[in-house]
Amino acid sequence: MKAGPSWPSFEHLRVRHAEQFAGIAPGHYGALKVKARRYVILRREDWERMRADAQAVQDLAAALDLLTLAANAAATHQDEVTFRMLNGASGMCMKTVGAFLERQRPALGGEGS
Repeated sequence: MKAGPSWPSFEHLRVRHAEQFAGIAPGHYGALKVKARRYVILRREDWERMRADAQAVQDLAAALDLLTLAANAAATHQDEVTFRMLNGASGMCMKTVGAFLERQRPALGGEGS
């Protein structure tokens, strides 16, 4: 995300607010200062992408936790069932990472073009 327009007070934003909001380009955010607080204004599609990215990070953390547990179990119990569990956990991690990277492909390729 890149910085976009900034308003020093709500009064500056209030005048022609529709035009002002239109100045927030995709991939950018607007900043509004009200008294001692600062607010960030995002386009809906950017907010949804950030939420999806946060969910993907949570999914990856859960998969890595499972992989760690399976690896620790395999280090202690070297049997077929434990190795199958380790294999399944590693496959889950790879699938989660692959899905996250696939979602990032358009953003990575399109921004520098």
